[in-house]
Amino acid sequence: MKKILIGSLHFITILLWLLLLPDCILAQETFAKHYNATYITMDEGLPANFIEDIFQDSQGFVWLSLSGGGLSRYDGYEFIHFNSNTFHRKLKSNFVRCVREDRFHRLWVSSEGGVDLIDLRTLQTLRPDKLKGLPATLMNHPVSHIEADAEGCIWTHDGNRLHRIAFNAAGNIESIHSLNHAGIQKNNLIFKDIEQKGTVWISLNGQICNVSPQGGDRLQAVPVSRSLNFAPDITISDFILKEHEIWIASSQGLYRYDRNNDVVKHYEYVTGDPNSLSQNFLTALAVTENKQLIVATLCGLNIYNPLKDNFEQIRNDLPGSKTPLLNSNFVNCITTEGRHIWIGTESGGINLLTPKRLALQNFRHDKENPGSLSRNPVNAIYEDEAGTLWVGTVEGGLNRQAKGSHSFQHYTYENGSLSHNSVSAITADAEDRLWVGTWGGGINLLEKKNPQRRLQTLTPANCNNYPIYFIGSLTYDSINNGVWVGANEGLYFYDLKQEKMIVPLPDSIARNIHGCIGSIIDRDGRLWIGCLEGTYIIDLHSRHTAVQEQFRYRHLKYKLDQPESGLIEKIVCFHQSEDGTLWLGSNGCGLYRRTVSTDGQERFEAYTTVDGLPNNTVRTILGDDKGHLWLATNNGLSCFLPEKKHFINFTKQDGLDCTQFYWNAACRSTDNLLYFGHVTGMVAITPDLPSYLPSQPAPLRFTRLWAGNEVVQPGKGMLPKDLPFTRKISIHESMQSFSLEFSALNYEPENAGSYSYRLIGFDKQWIPAPAN
Repeated sequence: MKKILIGSLHFITILLWLLLLPDCILAQETFAKHYNATYITMDEGLPANFIEDIFQDSQGFVWLSLSGGGLSRYDGYEFIHFNSNTFHRKLKSNFVRCVREDRFHRLWVSSEGGVDLIDLRTLQTLRPDKLKGLPATLMNHPVSHIEADAEGCIWTHDGNRLHRIAFNAAGNIESIHSLNHAGIQKNNLIFKDIEQKGTVWISLNGQICNVSPQGGDRLQAVPVSRSLNFAPDITISDFILKEHEIWIASSQGLYRYDRNNDVVKHYEYVTGDPNSLSQNFLTALAVTENKQLIVATLCGLNIYNPLKDNFEQIRNDLPGSKTPLLNSNFVNCITTEGRHIWIGTESGGINLLTPKRLALQNFRHDKENPGSLSRNPVNAIYEDEAGTLWVGTVEGGLNRQAKGSHSFQHYTYENGSLSHNSVSAITADAEDRLWVGTWGGGINLLEKKNPQRRLQTLTPANCNNYPIYFIGSLTYDSINNGVWVGANEGLYFYDLKQEKMIVPLPDSIARNIHGCIGSIIDRDGRLWIGCLEGTYIIDLHSRHTAVQEQFRYRHLKYKLDQPESGLIEKIVCFHQSEDGTLWLGSNGCGLYRRTVSTDGQERFEAYTTVDGLPNNTVRTILGDDKGHLWLATNNGLSCFLPEKKHFINFTKQDGLDCTQFYWNAACRSTDNLLYFGHVTGMVAITPDLPSYLPSQPAPLRFTRLWAGNEVVQPGKGMLPKDLPFTRKISIHESMQSFSLEFSALNYEPENAGSYSYRLIGFDKQWIPAPAN
């Protein structure tokens, strides 16, 4: 879901992508693992946090019924409020119970003040006399519930009567059937057209009945089954059909009615059993897109597991739950919309659950766990041939996680392993030694199997006074049997045979390469290293003898795709794909793709935020086994599909602990996990995106018109109808400007889609809108 403002707009197209989670995985693994939660509360603009009901209209807007806050229409970004004081939208009460829409685009609003009607085409309330044949008395009694049946009729309950209102083709009242019954006199009576036949199921004195219209103006209640007779004082809060069974929520637990065999099974809360219901007082039921039953209570949610015939409890106070899905256990209502689950609470507003698009594990320092990752940003990640993971941090030293282990060992200045606690680069040589570059203490050589023992420390003192205290890059070169050392002040080469540091380029060049960071040796035997002034490319085959210490090189200093601009480039990371394509990440200019034509001409193609990249500072690049690129940026993680030139972006809404990633802190493991370091720790990604990413249907709707810097209210003037119902707008030429707001009503995270726009007669091509 994303919303932006664009002037002089004629037409818009949208592409949205969403990863579908397989039903079989959801059925076998815990429900909570596969959802992220976002919260819509008074902080986001809700008038109240007490949600009575959630309803989605035919245009895709979500309507929230609020206790004490009236009624709010939500488009995924903004609200339009209706209450007892709103101009043109005045309601009889601010205590709204629920809303339903009839087939004439009228919203029926039930509250303790009676029934209000809102014309969705104009967003204005209607007087009862606008519907011919509708008695005013029927609209003025407090109404606890309203339903729309499969035949387009509206059912209401006003204290001691149940009504069924039918309409003619013109939208006026055709007939009203009513039922008087002692069992109807409840403030929280629920009825539903559970069988989609134009009749409703209702509980009358504990007996479940099917109510249908009879001759005259009567409604008749017929018991459904002798098996569905309960105690008279029981409160039925919801009915739902799931496959061939009907589930019934009550004040005394959950009932499962098998219609084929006329059998009822009862589920209750059991003290001490975490797989029972969390509470017997149930408030609502819902079935997800993949057929999972969700049971709402005033003590959280319960997810039914059909394989074990028990429940998974979802609460915000479960022991050991670090990231609970709910911000409030008091759940009043629940609605499913596509892949989303909308949860209305009594104190936490809306809890919106969205399927995770990423399978990930976050790592961060936990002061209560000595085996956790050490503190502060992760600055370097390396996996050796044994599958051991080495993680360098800023001021937290070096971490070692053996393959199969779930804890880290720590090596620091304090225990003698390192000369400095800020680890900035890691590599290994052919002699099974680990090279650990630090930011302030030079280079430490460690024995992999016994890292407590520091074999050697390389500093200016023992390396010809070369300024190698601050290390930005370390790369082992098997061609020349040495290690390339990119320092903050200069580029150097350590010859392992001679055991000495040398200057590999003309002295004035090597010492003036500032801010070395990120490097790669490509398949043609060239070292690419980034710096504050572009990138240097060094031919590793050009050093013919050990005596000849210098290498041939070339320098790309200016913006790679526009060198004539004179803009100094800052390359920070590299990746070479399986097909040999070299990718370069820039500090400020996005992602570059290097291609070489048949005649040897080198070309760079840039991809930036205009193309969908979340941020133009690309801090590291990894490839997965499907040929996708994963880019860690200064503002989020992105998966790039080269064949489609399409970015799929991920943020905290996708479960990331942090979206500010660190320089060249990345590694692809032998298990095909992608590790990325960021300012608060590290994340491991399982790159299981399918080649085609289906999206949830996204009805694009215009939501607001501005003309002459003023909002144009629907129902009058140049906008006689609300924008979703408008096909043409006439604006007087005296208006110097206008703009339209719009939203894709699929309620996805903002990073899950992109927009393009075009003004016919002015723009020849579709223009991508900025990501924000």
